[in-house]
Amino acid sequence: MKYLTLILTLAITACSNSDSVSVNEKIAALNGTWVGVCIVVYRDGGPSGEYAINTYNFSNGNYTSNFTLYSDKDCVSESSIAKEEIGIVTFIEEVLTESGLTANKVQFERFDTDSIKPPTSETILYIDNNNLYFGAFLDDLNVIFFDYPYIKNISN
Repeated sequence: MKYLTLILTLAITACSNSDSVSVNEKIAALNGTWVGVCIVVYRDGGPSGEYAINTYNFSNGNYTSNFTLYSDKDCVSESSIAKEEIGIVTFIEEVLTESGLTANKVQFERFDTDSIKPPTSETILYIDNNNLYFGAFLDDLNVIFFDYPYIKNISN
């Protein structure tokens, strides 16, 4: 009986430790809600009269992205959520850019019920305090970052 108790205790301990998934520290740094700025929506080469805010919610490698449409330039009057995306984000490698900035190359894998294999894309991310910048390679080490950051929502 003494050995059975020991075996059960070890089994319970092993099971409780297996629930804690090891997440790369670069991906864990994304955890939280990141809100983009209010931008003009363009359709057919010109402004559509609509505005949008994109929001990312990250949690240990999982993400949800919501692209919400607004009817006003201050993004107050919500008209609809135009696109919701869910998936996983995976760290690939650190990238030292030509300017000396160290950014992270990541892969986004979007779960799409309409496709057999989820689409994937790679991008560059850089976090500066509570600002998240998305970027892309222009060539080997030359990275361009988009004009505006996503601001971390610290009220979560």
